[in-house]
Amino acid sequence: MNNFYVYAYVRENGTPYYIGKGKGRRAWDITHSVKVPPGERIVIIFSNITELWAFAMERKLIRWFGRKDKGTGILRNKTDGGEGSCGGPGGKKGRVIGIEARKKMSNSHKGVPRTQHAKQKISESKKGKPLSEIHKDALKEAWKMREKRKWSEESIAKRTATRKANYESSRNI
Repeated sequence: MNNFYVYAYVRENGTPYYIGKGKGRRAWDITHSVKVPPGERIVIIFSNITELWAFAMERKLIRWFGRKDKGTGILRNKTDGGEGSCGGPGGKKGRVIGIEARKKMSNSHKGVPRTQHAKQKISESKKGKPLSEIHKDALKEAWKMREKRKWSEESIAKRTATRKANYESSRNI
């Protein structure tokens, strides 16, 4: 089916900073690794083409303009293009991710602090969901271990000061 397209996100000066392949509303979808520009700076380069042709044109354009992370050009693309799939929002429907790719994705997020907004979204998503018996047992065990700990006066003072500071900052919001 010829319902795919290749698009570019362009800077205010007209130079592209991201090349992508999509169908439907993909070019306007906010689930990108780069900032989505206003609509007038999203340019559809090729349209009504097959997925295979879209992959090929995406790869060709990324090679042509080069990638910043490789020091070869101006694009912020993180891959050479030509991979991925289409289907759902963000093109993730039906995608099978290999073990190595999962490990890489996991490692890329380790040690990166979450924003307050992200923490709030995670918290809201977990509210009201029942816990499995295994999870309940693990939480009980963790609390038992926590109760056995001996806290030094210094640790208690630090913890209390942190909690007070957090409480005060949350009241000021």
